[in-house]
Amino acid sequence: MGIEFKTKTEVVHARIREEIMAGKMKPGQRLVISELAKNFGLSEIPVREAIRRLESEGIVQFTPHVGAVVSKINEKEFLEIYIIRIELEALATRLAAPHIKEKDIDFLCNLIQKAETAIKRGKNEKLGPLNKDFHLKIYQAAPYPNLFGMIVNLWEKFELTQSVFAYVPKRAIPSWNEHKSIVDALKDNDAERASALVRAQKMKTMSALEKYLKDNGQRNSE
Repeated sequence: MGIEFKTKTEVVHARIREEIMAGKMKPGQRLVISELAKNFGLSEIPVREAIRRLESEGIVQFTPHVGAVVSKINEKEFLEIYIIRIELEALATRLAAPHIKEKDIDFLCNLIQKAETAIKRGKNEKLGPLNKDFHLKIYQAAPYPNLFGMIVNLWEKFELTQSVFAYVPKRAIPSWNEHKSIVDALKDNDAERASALVRAQKMKTMSALEKYLKDNGQRNSE
């Protein structure tokens, strides 16, 4: 098995992207190339190339007289996509419930345990990926690959919102308690209850993110 080689640009790109996705670098935050280069112990060239790549992905944008900043969330587009997600994910949960196996339940319970450990250690940046794995595991159980594909595409369209637990830490404990209730409904093979719980959870998360954007002036309504 060969060793994967990564260029300096690829390493910097991955690190900055990871910090943005974890909520360590928040929407609107400046990315000063000289400071980043110093932190990485590199010249400015690979850092500048990495930021250009992030710009092409929509994660970073260049603002006149400011420079590179973490992209703000377009509020109108965010709300539209989140509303669609809520409906699709509630539907996927209802359709997936009859197909959930014991091994799937074990997988979901393991993620909850990891999340609870992360919360106790104050590592809220780890919760976003765990949350994504939790929900997609459920949706993937439904025998409807096109539905699953649509949900995945919508999740990826607003990757910044996966940092919700870093932006709104008070949602962490209630949210993972809600995850437990979803698992309980799946154990009982109660598709309607599981679907309703997912819908309610997503509504709360959307409201929390909307409030965060409003309170912190991170919205981009253009």
